Order: sequence, then C-alpha cells, then structure tokens
Amino acid sequence: MSKDAQNIDDTTEVSELPTEFAIGSDGHLYVNEESLPPGALAGRKRFVGYELTSEEAGQVWDEVHRTAFNATRPLRARR
Repeated sequence: MSKDAQNIDDTTEVSELPTEFAIGSDGHLYVNEESLPPGALAGRKRFVGYELTSEEAGQVWDEVHRTAFNATRPLRARR
C-alpha cells in the first residue's frame, strides 16, 4: 500500500483518487472529477476504485499484458 493510501470501509469519504485516470472493464477511460472543467459532469458515467491486493494486481497486470500483446499483434504482422 502506498504511503498516501488508507484503509477504508463503505462509510469512509474519499477526497481524491490516487491516480489521474483508470481504464474501466467496459473499455472506457475515467479521470478524476477535478480534471474536468466546471459543469462537465452531467450525463457521464462515474468510476469509484479501490486499491487491489498484490494477488489481484498480478492478475490485472497479466490481463493488461495479454490485451496489449493482442492489440499489437496485427501491427507486428505487417512487418
């Protein structure tokens, strides 16, 4: 856990996300609310995230690497 991270429960208010953006499982990119101009929140999906355990993070990185490999495969085939 980073030095700025804290353990939270369902009643804890979180003032900011620890990262500038996140990639959602729906394939969309999400940014911190503070990154958007005033009045630009209406009608947008909202993402709330939590820190993963080391095991969970390992599984996510395996999936990210697999996805990146598959995404670049057609480009490599053009060589």
